Parts: sequence; C-alpha cells; structure tokens
Amino acid sequence: MSDVLFDGRRVHRRAYVDPQVFELEMDRIFAGTWVYLAHESQIPEPNDYVVVEIGRRSVIVTRRPDGNVAALLNRCTHRGVQLCVEQAGSAKRFTCAYHGWTFANDGTCVAVPFPRPYGETLDKSAYDLGRFPRVEIRHGFIFGSLTPEVPTLDEHLGAAADLLGEWTARSPSGRVVVGSGARRIQIAGNWKLCWDNAADGYHAGFVHKSLVVMTNERHGGGKSLSHFDRDPDAGAMYTADLGRGHAFLDQRPAVAPDRWAHARPVPAAEEIVDALRREVGDDQLAAHLDLVPGAAMNISIFPNLFLSGNLLATLEPVSVGLSNMTSWATTYDGVPDAVNQLRLRFSEDFVNFGEPDDIEVWERTQRALSIGEVQWLDVSRGSGLDGDADERGVRRVPITYETSLRSYLAEWARLLDLEGAR
Repeated sequence: MSDVLFDGRRVHRRAYVDPQVFELEMDRIFAGTWVYLAHESQIPEPNDYVVVEIGRRSVIVTRRPDGNVAALLNRCTHRGVQLCVEQAGSAKRFTCAYHGWTFANDGTCVAVPFPRPYGETLDKSAYDLGRFPRVEIRHGFIFGSLTPEVPTLDEHLGAAADLLGEWTARSPSGRVVVGSGARRIQIAGNWKLCWDNAADGYHAGFVHKSLVVMTNERHGGGKSLSHFDRDPDAGAMYTADLGRGHAFLDQRPAVAPDRWAHARPVPAAEEIVDALRREVGDDQLAAHLDLVPGAAMNISIFPNLFLSGNLLATLEPVSVGLSNMTSWATTYDGVPDAVNQLRLRFSEDFVNFGEPDDIEVWERTQRALSIGEVQWLDVSRGSGLDGDADERGVRRVPITYETSLRSYLAEWARLLDLEGAR
C-alpha cells in the first residue's frame, strides 16, 4: 500500500474506513504479533477451556492435562466446522458435530470414524488442529502469536510487563481472579478508535462532564473523576508511552493516599462495609477498603488488552466499522468475601456511567469519517515536547499529550509495513 496513512502528526481517515486496511490488520497485527488470549484464572484446572475471538478467528484456550496452556484454532480440519460452541467449560476431547472427528485438547487428531475409505495411508497427525505456535504467560496473563518469528514476549511487553505485575500485586495473595460474568458491548466503530482513547487524558473533563457534575452535586467535590474538572496537566497525573504500541495512564497521584475516600459511593456499600468491619475489626478496615476501588492505573497492551480500574477488557475487531468489547470485573484471592462484593459493585460504576460516553463519541467519529472531503485527523498535541525515552524505552509526559496515541499508530504502521512508518 503506497499511500501514507500516518505521518507522525496526522492519521488519514482511511485507517478507520478502508476495508483493505482492515484486512491487512487482521493478517499482520492480529496474526502477526503477540495478542492477549485469556487469563489463567479462567482455566484454573486441567482440561478447562475458554473460547475467545482473535482477529476474526475463534480460538480455544485450554489447559492441557499436564498443566500447560494451548491455543487452538476452533475449526475442524476435516470439513471446517466450528468445533467448540460453548464459551467455556472442561473437556479432554473436542468432537466435531458434523462427522465425529475427535481431537485431544492439545490439538492432536485422535479419532477418525470409519477410516477404511481413506486407505492404509491415513496420517491422522496431518489433521491436527491449527495451533498458536507461541504461547506464554506473564503475571497470569496468557499471550500467544500465530507467527513463530516474532520477538520474545518480554521484548514485546517491555516495561508494560512490570506494570502488569504491579496491577496484579495489589492483591494481597498476588493472584487476580477473572471469574465474573462478562459484559459484552458492540461498538459501531473501528477498533482503533478505542485505542485512540486508551491513554487520552484530554477528553475526560468534556466527554464525562455530566458524570463529574452529577457526582459533585450529589456527593460534593473530591470524588471520582473530579481531578479532571480542572486543568489535568496542572497536577501530577501523567501518561507514559511504553513502546510497541503499549500505553499507561496514571491517575494515582490524584487519588492517593485514600482511594476509598476518593471513590464515588455505590448502592449497598454501607451494609457490606459494616459486615467487613465486624469481620476484620476497625484497625484493619482501612487497609481492606483500599483494595476495593480501581487501581487508578490504565494499562493498554497493544493490540487487544485494556486494564482500567478493577476491569479487564478485550477488544475484538469484527469489520472495518464494527468492534466488540468484552469486560470482566476482577476479584482477589485470599481476601474477605465482603472486599470482593464491594469490588464487584464498584466495577459496575464506570461501565454504566462513563463508558457509554466514550462509546457515543467513538460511534459519532465513525459516522463522521464517511465525510471524504476532510482527509486527516490531528494527533499532534504535545508533539515536539515528548522528550527522550528512559533506559527502558519509556517516555513519560503530561496526561493530555497525545504521545502514546502517536506511538501506537507508529507501531500499527510498522506492523502493516506502510509507507511513512517509523
């Protein structure tokens, strides 16, 4: 593709509306680099599995009997039928409903019914399921690549790996559980619009203004998102370009040291807090309540994983103008039940009051991008003021700079091998 779609300060509208660009993304990004697959806590026991969608590919992520994790393409190698239709479960074997071909949960073809017509030379191993050749785990997060010749996962994650560990380490046991039901949203917009927003500290005071005003009127100042009700660059919040398209937005300087006091009240919290007080006592109550609100860390791992607050979310491109986002509330191992009850209640907050604001803006953008007379979108805020990266390759900038946005677009253009990629 010869046209420049990203020049370092602007991105062309075709990046969001051209079906040819979308097809390249499915091949060179979602099948060409590391992608997030699932969390270990979703498949805790041998033979457990979940089915996920990766770049329009249905994938079975399963824990084999030996405890290792495999990622299998969910397509029978006989006649191409979708093999596993349940979203999660436990199975040692997967049997095709069409002709009964059966596969072990490491992908090996183990049974072909009535094989005589295939002759004496039938080699079942030639019909093993397609697999992700690279599958690795960091801090409970399972990643895979369909392309073997990629950099190591540690190289891919870079400094983001330490942040994943920091997010996980808030759990007293060091274990996060992704065990709640999933919330699934379909967005009438290109998948990259979510990425444009991932580490954007510029929009919050405008897109979420009604939420901030409502919170201030009901609960007074100093509550959730109130730190965006003024110049956000005047404080200590920041974003960080982590390299390879990953980004970090840190709100902790605005909410520390008391996350609980900063959080917006949620229904039924008083009764649950009273139960927690009776269980742990007044001396330990504050430490347990600090585990409840979100971590105030927004971690985005390109191209399909987002951690925000207590939520883990994945992004699934469906077509050039349609995307699915799935999110799970997370809980902690080794804490009183009341802590996890409160975490679940707090996880309901932003997805119901703030996320609809974001989705509305993304869908308005997709509709307006049909206007061909205006070709470019500006992403230059803070350009030239980014500064140098540190020894880890991280650039830390004021929270409204579009540094991370430009960085992910540069990685996007590099993976697509587009003219102008840097």
